[in-house]
Amino acid sequence: MTALTKAIDKVLIYATWNDKLLVFSEPENPDMPLQVPGGTVDEGEAIQAAAYREFHEETGILKTSGMRSLESVTYEYIEPTHTETHRRHCFHLPLDGKFSDQ
Repeated sequence: MTALTKAIDKVLIYATWNDKLLVFSEPENPDMPLQVPGGTVDEGEAIQAAAYREFHEETGILKTSGMRSLESVTYEYIEPTHTETHRRHCFHLPLDGKFSDQ
């Protein structure tokens, strides 16, 4: 098994509204557990800009401020043919306004 040398940056956004955490399921993949918005940082993209972009892409909610960095964690992600180094950047985004509990 080979290891890739360049770390792949990922973002996770823990968005809260009142006392609730925003999670979603994937209708195309019902076996996947609930998850928070997030994804891969594009080449040359700033980490926090990627967090705002991914949050908007996955929720349809456009936010441009209020996101706070929580923690970054580096770990090895093992694929069948290789190992990747991932760096997860976690953010908190408090939401305001009116939302459905659904």
